[in-house]
Formats: sequence, structure tokens, C-alpha cells
Amino acid sequence: MEVREGYKNTEIGVIPEDWEVKTIGQIGCFSKGKGIRKDEAQSGDIPCVRYGELYTLHGEYIKFFGSFISREVARTSKKLIRGDILFAGSGETKEEIGKSTAYLYDIEAYVGGDVIILSPQYGDSLFYGFLFNSTLVNKQKANKGQGDAIVHIHASSLSDILIPLPPLPEQQAIATALSDVDNLISSLSKLINKKKSIKQGTMQELLTGKKRLEGFSGEWINIKLGGLVEKIIDNRGKTPPLAENGIPLLETNTLRTGSKQPKFSVVSKYVNYNTYNNWFRDYVKAGDILISTVGVVGETAILNNVECAIAQNLIGIRLSSSIDSDFIYYITKIDKFTAQVQAVLMGAVQPSLKVPHLLNFIINIPSDKKEQTAIANILSDMDAEIEALEQKLNKYKAIKQGMMQELLTGRIRLV
Repeated sequence: MEVREGYKNTEIGVIPEDWEVKTIGQIGCFSKGKGIRKDEAQSGDIPCVRYGELYTLHGEYIKFFGSFISREVARTSKKLIRGDILFAGSGETKEEIGKSTAYLYDIEAYVGGDVIILSPQYGDSLFYGFLFNSTLVNKQKANKGQGDAIVHIHASSLSDILIPLPPLPEQQAIATALSDVDNLISSLSKLINKKKSIKQGTMQELLTGKKRLEGFSGEWINIKLGGLVEKIIDNRGKTPPLAENGIPLLETNTLRTGSKQPKFSVVSKYVNYNTYNNWFRDYVKAGDILISTVGVVGETAILNNVECAIAQNLIGIRLSSSIDSDFIYYITKIDKFTAQVQAVLMGAVQPSLKVPHLLNFIINIPSDKKEQTAIANILSDMDAEIEALEQKLNKYKAIKQGMMQELLTGRIRLV
């Protein structure tokens, strides 16, 4: 294969001529963390990093700490030094094995067990934080993972992984570029969480009548949900004949928390038009509220105009024309409604939600549909703003992944 000018073929692919190929073991020394129990992780004020947090809390580098130990626990724990790279020693799959993060602080901190520590003797640790989580390195880590139910990786295996290594100034330039977009992602994530918190507070005020909108003063009434329902769409029974494509069959996983619409992107089952027209007892349509009856019971979403069918663990609720469906959807998200769901589940041998239970739930609503609609519109606008921000966040995450792929292989040069 012809290689463009300024590049060379290596065992890990085409890289710039002035880059080297090294093993991870050649850039530093390995050591191991020491066990910190869960109860010890909140016993003091000295920061520490525990194994599970490498997957759940930290990215390519540590931005904050989630666990703190006492001085007594610290005496028997492994102390971190600035620039250390932490690798998870085990994981549930080969794809996630060896998740790593860089420690870039000068403050006193410690690390728990099942963590492999690399102390680089040269190079930029922030650059390594990104590089060791790149596609090129992750593929090699996956190949070296051992085990089935729990996959393990050892320092000796990590030591043999091949990496492309630019000169130090380029390492630093790459690390800066990637951390800049990472900071943008972090700021946007915080803004989204803030907006969600504001929306939650607004829901608790507007949907309980604690705060009234200007121009409305009519009574709110307590009523059983069944008194508002025009039709229940319930296709419980055997799974319909499936097709490779066609009309989406919505299952409980499409009702994701916090999303108003079902998540069609996770649909994996379809029915053809013949099955759709002849197998189902009834059909959902735009404006129907969907609710899960098993699994994560009580999750809800409201349909837009997408043609679809629902699986046996979902039911559809069609309300009378005198009720605003969006308003009732939001009612299903507040504590008074979810508490009734939990009360039903507590007494069940196999947690599930039956239609009679659902229809007996008591809700509090404005008697004036115009007030229902006004409240729903405010919350819908907040949802739309959050959704737009989440789309922007996903775009930035995709940009970051593209930058990592280009910069960490030298396809795009910064210096």
C-alpha cells in the first residue's frame, strides 16, 4: 500500500515518520493499588480512587473525587503521585477491560485494589490518558483480557501493548486540544443537569397546584385515572411474528427515563404490514400515553405521529378529548403518581402493573383543560430545550471521538 509523504508503515499502522512505536511497558513502571472497602471509602476526608469509579466516575483523566478515606485507612493504602495512569484490572466484558484514567494532581490521594498503576518516566500523562482509551489501544486490551464472567488483565499484558508516540511537544498539543473539547462536553453536561433540576422543581410546583399560572383560578379536582380514560390498548399475549424490517415494535426499553417520546433508536424488533393489520387487537396512535407494566414498571412516554405497534409488556392509554394528554403524561412523572406505582409493586410476588391498578390511581388535575394545556406547554418547552442541549452534547462527543481517531494516529498534525 502506498504511504503518503511524511508517513511510514509500522506494526500498528501508518504513523508520521517522526513518531515512534513503543510498548506501554517502555514508558514507565507498573505497581498495584491496595484494597479499600466500600465502608472505608467514606470514612474521612483524604481523596481516593476505587476500582469501580474508573468506569462510573472518571473519564480520560480525573476531574474530581467521589471517595474519601481516613488517615488510618491511608496508612495501608497505595499513594498516588502526579502523572500516574490508573487501569482497571478487571471488567464485565473484554470491550471495557483496562479502562484507564490519568491522575494529574499534586494533592495527597490514594488508590484502591484491582487497579494497576503505571508511573510514566517520560511523556505527557494527559496525552496518555486519551491515548490509552483510544480505539487502537482498546482493541489490544480486549485481545489480552482473560476470563469469561469476569475478564481480567494484568500488568504484564498491558506492558506489551504497542502505542504510537509523537514527540513531547506534539503530545502536549494533542492533549490540550482534546481536553479543550472535553471541558466543553463537561460544561454542557453540567448545564443539562441544571436544566433538568430546574424542570423537576417546576413540575413539583405546577403539577400539584402549589404555584398557579397567571390568569387561572379554577378548582383542581382529585379523580381516578380511569375516569379520564377513553380506551386502553393492551396487546398482552404471545409475541407477534417478527420481521427484519417494517413497523417498529416498541418494548419497555424504548421508554427511557426523562425522555418524553419513546426512544425509537433502540428498537430491534419489527412486524410486517400483514401482521400489523391482522394480529394486534388494537393500535396506538399519536397522543396515547405508553406505560411499562413489567421490568422498570411505571415508565411512561407519549407517542408522536410515528406508526408503531406495542409489545405485550406495554399498554397504551387514550384519554378523553376533555383532558390534555401531555399534562397527564407529566403527572405520571411526579412523586404522587410514582408512589402509587411503588405501593402496588410492594405487595406483588412478581412486580407488575395491572390495568385495574392503573385505573384506580388518584390524580389531582385542574378542572379547566386550558390550564392543563398551559402547564403542559411550559414543561414541553423545557423538554425541548433540554433535548436540543443533549443533541448538541452528542454532537460534541462525536467530534471528540473523531478528533481522538485523527490526532492519536497522526492523520492530522497539530505541530
